[in-house]
Amino acid sequence: MSENTVAIRCKSEMNRWMDSVMVVPQEQADDIEQSIKNRMRGFERNGSCYGDVMREIAQAAGIESLALCDYDEDTDEPTDAWCEYCAGLSQKMPVIEIDLGELGNDVNIDDLLDKAEELGWCIHESDTEWEFIQNSPAGEDFSFDVGTDDVHNADDMVREIRSYANGFDAEEHAKMWIEAQGRVSGVPDLKTLVKDADDIKLMLNKLASAMEDVLKGESDDEDDRAELSPRQIERLDEIDNAMYRFLLVLLERDEDEFDWDMYHIGEAVDAVQQVMLDHGFDIHRPYVEDDGEHRTVHDYERAGGR
Repeated sequence: MSENTVAIRCKSEMNRWMDSVMVVPQEQADDIEQSIKNRMRGFERNGSCYGDVMREIAQAAGIESLALCDYDEDTDEPTDAWCEYCAGLSQKMPVIEIDLGELGNDVNIDDLLDKAEELGWCIHESDTEWEFIQNSPAGEDFSFDVGTDDVHNADDMVREIRSYANGFDAEEHAKMWIEAQGRVSGVPDLKTLVKDADDIKLMLNKLASAMEDVLKGESDDEDDRAELSPRQIERLDEIDNAMYRFLLVLLERDEDEFDWDMYHIGEAVDAVQQVMLDHGFDIHRPYVEDDGEHRTVHDYERAGGR
C-alpha cells in the first residue's frame, strides 16, 4: 500500500455484518469521511442497502478499493478472515473508524429548530414545551406546541412533529374559524378560511418532511432559494402547494397516505412545466441560472429557450 493512503472503516457494533473498508488517498480522506457520515446517517430508516450506499460513495469519489464484510450468512457474524484483515489494517496505514451507531448523535434538537426557523417558523422554548409559530397565508397567527416530556432527542422531535402534521384536521380548523365569524374581528370569508386551513396543513407537512431530511442527513437543495426574494420564494411555495394538492387528487390519497415530499413534488412540477413550455406557454417559476461564471435570477422560464 502507498504511504499516502488511509483506510476508512465504517462499521456497526449492533449489526456486525455492516462493516467495510475503503482505502483512499490521504488528500481525499476528510471529504470521503464526511460523505460517508452524511449518507449513512439514518440510512436504515430510508430502507437503503448498506453495501449499495457504500458502493455509490466509492464510485462518486473515484475509489476502486472497497472491501465489504465477509460474514457467515447463518449467524451474521464476520468471518475469522475478515476480523484478521481488519486487525492488521493499522499496521499498514492510518485507519479512520466510523461507528454507525454514533452517527445519529450528530443531529440534535437545535439542528431541527434551526431548520424550522429557516422555513419561517418562530420558536418559543420553555421548560415544558416548544411553541412553533408562523403566520398562515391568510394571516392567521398559527401555532402548536411540542411538550418537552415527549422529546428526549432529535428522533423524538421529528416523530412528534410528523404526528401533529398527520393529525391536523384542516376541515375542523376551518370550521372553528367559521363559527367564530361575528364574534372575532378580522375573520375572512368561507372560501379563504377553507383554503387557508389546507395551506396550514401543507406548512406542517413541509416542516415535518424538512426535519426528516435533516435527521437523514439529506440535502433540501435550499441554496438557490437564499438568492431569491421573499416574493419569489412565496411564488415557488404556491406552485409546490398546488402540485401537492393535485397529486393527492390524482393518486386518490390523503395527507396521511402521501406525505409532502419535494422529491415527488419537484419532479411533477418539472414535468408539467416542460409540457407547457413545449405548448408555447411562458412559466412564472423563479429560478437561478448558473453558467459557471455568473448566477442570474429569473422570474420566468420562457417558451422557446431561456
